Formats: sequence, C-alpha cells, structure tokens
Amino acid sequence: MVLLFEEKNVGNQVNFFKDSVYLHARCLYSFFYKSRGKLTVGQGFEMNEYESKWMEPLNNFVMHIDANGTRSGGGNVQDNTHLNQKTHWFASDIVRLWTEWIGSTTDQTFKVILETSLKTARKDAQNDYNGLLSKLDKDIKKA
Repeated sequence: MVLLFEEKNVGNQVNFFKDSVYLHARCLYSFFYKSRGKLTVGQGFEMNEYESKWMEPLNNFVMHIDANGTRSGGGNVQDNTHLNQKTHWFASDIVRLWTEWIGSTTDQTFKVILETSLKTARKDAQNDYNGLLSKLDKDIKKA
C-alpha cells in the first residue's frame, strides 16, 4: 500500500500507511519476541536485522520519544537507510517469522489455523491493494 501511494504521489496518505506499518510491526515483533506466559513464540527464531538495527528506532518513533523522554527527532537512520524506507522489509520479515512459527508448530490443528490466517491476510491485503489502485486510478482520471 505504501509503495502504491508513493507511486501515485498522493501526499500525506503515504504517512498514514507508514504509521500503520510501524505500529503493526512493533506489535507483531513484540508478540514474536516477548514471553507470553508458557508460550514464547519466537524462541529460537532468528532476530536478524530487526533486533540489531531497527527495534530501538521503531520503538522510539512509534512512542514519539527519544532516549531522554522528549519527542523523537532523530535516530531513525541506520547505515544510511531511513526507517521510512523499511516498511516493505518489516512486512516481509513478519511473514518470515509467521512462516517459521508454522514450521515449528507440531499441533496439526493449530498449524492449519496459522496457515489459513497467513493465506487470509495475504488475500485481504491483495484485495485492499486492488481496490485502492482502482479508486486511485479513477480519481486521477477525474482530476
């Protein structure tokens, strides 16, 4: 969605989509890597670049704070890449983690639930993308 809105140059809506990606990614990373009672979903999962580079900038950006508790104004660049260039990577990495979770699940009923959830999410995202693309194209033709 972010790439579509950037491609169509629709302005501030790109930021709304990016904020949504940041918030959802942060919640899902927290789900995968924080203990949940008896269930630690991400136990043994590879943290990769998220933990080493993007966890702190993402948390700071979503919470709008920096290390001294003030509004965030920096720290969103790692190795010459800005946080706002990582939205697609965050989505892909969450899919990777979900797929690892499916692979590590031994309960076949639960595995089917996880697989179905991923397929449904992908289908819903594609439907949303197609709908927005159609609407944007119609709006652009009217303008």
